[in-house]
Amino acid sequence: MPLFNYRIVTDKGAVLEKEADAAEEKSLRRELEEKGYFVLKIQPSASSASGGGGAVKDLGDAYRSFGEILSSAKSKDLFHRKRAIKGRDLIVFNQELLALIKAGLPILQCLDILIERVGRGRLAGILSKVREDVRGGSHLSESLEKHPQISRLYAAFLRVGETSGTMAEVLQRYINYLKIVEGIQQKVINAMIYPLILLAVVTAVILFLVTYAVPTFAEMYKDFSSHLPLPTIVLMRFTSFIKTNIILIGFLVLSSAVAFRIWFKTPSGRLAVWNFILKVPLIKDVINRYFISQVARTLALVLGGGIPLLPSLEIVRDSVTNPILAGRIKNAAVKVREGTSLAAAFESEDVMESLPTQMVHVGESTGSLEEMLKAIADLYDEEIALNITRMTALMEPLLMICMGVLVAAIVVTMYLPIFYLGGAAG
Repeated sequence: MPLFNYRIVTDKGAVLEKEADAAEEKSLRRELEEKGYFVLKIQPSASSASGGGGAVKDLGDAYRSFGEILSSAKSKDLFHRKRAIKGRDLIVFNQELLALIKAGLPILQCLDILIERVGRGRLAGILSKVREDVRGGSHLSESLEKHPQISRLYAAFLRVGETSGTMAEVLQRYINYLKIVEGIQQKVINAMIYPLILLAVVTAVILFLVTYAVPTFAEMYKDFSSHLPLPTIVLMRFTSFIKTNIILIGFLVLSSAVAFRIWFKTPSGRLAVWNFILKVPLIKDVINRYFISQVARTLALVLGGGIPLLPSLEIVRDSVTNPILAGRIKNAAVKVREGTSLAAAFESEDVMESLPTQMVHVGESTGSLEEMLKAIADLYDEEIALNITRMTALMEPLLMICMGVLVAAIVVTMYLPIFYLGGAAG
């Protein structure tokens, strides 16, 4: 009879992995469920599937397909070691975790079920390692902290839930937070879709003109090269240079992108890029308001979870992607530790603008800091949506005008010789 590997959860929450002979998978599953076990996985045993082909197995990786190697590498996080888990994936994961916890399942059993549901990928690989740590006696939050793809905010929140015994409530608060943040990011993405599509279409048109239309005209004008207008000569030489050196140009562009990516990962590179971004006229206001909203909402979340102010500021600092603002929050935390109020520390370090800083002061004075921080976040979320709408309304006609002028300039430059030669002949 075929041999199957199976993983089950006993009525006491223990997870067991065993082998058994069975006629088929369905009959084995039915047998295990009748004994009161919760079946997580059943699959044919490797030794059974190989059919005694030990010699082939001993060859190891030499006979594995390229796809299998890539799949194995991806499951081990070789290519995505430090990339954060997507917000949408975290929302789905936490919603399922919340449902399982509300059902009264032990955390180890919850992890086993969630790993089966997630399948392959970075999150599944992380959860598998977390499950082994939890099985060895570690807390869920303690194990998650070992993985840089998981935010420190999430791990800290889980620790609060584990300590206070309010895991379900903590998870619900975190899910609500993720949904709001994801909603804001989605608004930004949706607002930029049309300008990006417009930019891509016009870029494609310009590339067509430069690589096909202009060389075609150049071939027509080759007998009149000494009588061509200067703009036409310059454009023809420019397009000829691009066609001749297209491989070199592509290599230089790719090399520059890789070099920029490496440089951006350095502290000085990140600071330089963010200094530049925060000075761009059209987007600096939106970005500043976004980070004020992020700081206020995150701080409200951790304070509402019962975390003291100083650890909360450290968590907020780690959750902010803007290194300039992160440094200001760090300095503000030092002043709070020395006895300065939060509002005064924020004001002196320029963490927030005047209005939200005054609202923080009111929240501290009245004992309603969490509610005031939420009000700041809501207020700035509305301003972000309004500014994005205005920005896109301004960008669309500007893009169309700029690209239209550029395309028209290329077309007119190529038709200039016709008018020029026609006038000379007349």
